[in-house]
Amino acid sequence: MSRSDAEDDAVTYAPPGMFLWDFWLYRDADTYHLYHLQAPRVADESTRHFNASIGHATSADLRTWTWEGTALVPDAGDAWDDAALWTGCTVSDGEQYYLFYTGRRGRETKPGGFPGHTQRVGVAVSDDLRSWTRHDANPLIEADSRWYADHTETVDGTTPWRDPEVVRDPDSGDWFAFITARDKREPAGERGCIARARSSDLVEWEVLPPACSPGAYEKMEVPDLHYHDDQWYMLFSVKRDEYADDNPRERETGVRYLVADALDADFREPADNLLLGDDVPGYTGRWAETPDGDTGFMTWTGGSEEGYDTDHPYTLARPWRVAWTDDGPTLDGRL
Repeated sequence: MSRSDAEDDAVTYAPPGMFLWDFWLYRDADTYHLYHLQAPRVADESTRHFNASIGHATSADLRTWTWEGTALVPDAGDAWDDAALWTGCTVSDGEQYYLFYTGRRGRETKPGGFPGHTQRVGVAVSDDLRSWTRHDANPLIEADSRWYADHTETVDGTTPWRDPEVVRDPDSGDWFAFITARDKREPAGERGCIARARSSDLVEWEVLPPACSPGAYEKMEVPDLHYHDDQWYMLFSVKRDEYADDNPRERETGVRYLVADALDADFREPADNLLLGDDVPGYTGRWAETPDGDTGFMTWTGGSEEGYDTDHPYTLARPWRVAWTDDGPTLDGRL
């Protein structure tokens, strides 16, 4: 399928007057809840990173979405999350819902540097998936300097600690968080890793060594997990200029995956692990259970920041079906 065909075949949902980019899903019975980053749609798309809040939409089929408003905005004053809010996930412990998200403090900025250089993970709670209240214990998870680089050690002057993906271990009952970070033990340009933390109650967290640190990427963004055939498959996203110099893989902007036998095991990178590449202008992929119970996959449509010239950048794209082969997952046409 050509890039133009792929784009013409995509649904283009976004809130009115807003950019939409990184997102996550929570399925409640027959209703899909979409939480996504949003910012005013202006001429310079790069401004969205500094003006992001978390929006909410619902769907019964993953294709037609109803705008539900804004779920969460940056906190007021000198809060740990008073700058733009970034990517997270939504889970339930059976009693209430937890919306994990990335926050930054605006005053933590070096002259000429990125506003809010230190990223942290916090949570808001809800009884109905619509009205959210920040937890008093925030921020919940912060980078541990034993393994993870801070803003004084990274080439872009930030402490990467974002995009939490929280999953419950069906065996132990513990919760595991997987987080975009950088491994301080690797050389610059090769520090991209997926951090790991563990909790028994979703509030108190123990930060652990990386779940995967291949020394092959500068960044590994937006982890997302799916269990299939006794293995965990973790998506991550990477741009073509974020590969390590000696990475043997072809430099493509897109979504790759890792595999592990358990949530507390090391995640390994298959030799051919590209799920979505340059031929489709999508980024930060997510697994999604389709209405008929199959495995689906979703992205948003990239724009010039991702190296694409598209008609509808920064909108939600139409989902894909996933086919499982002996070599792993592959995309099998749009839903």
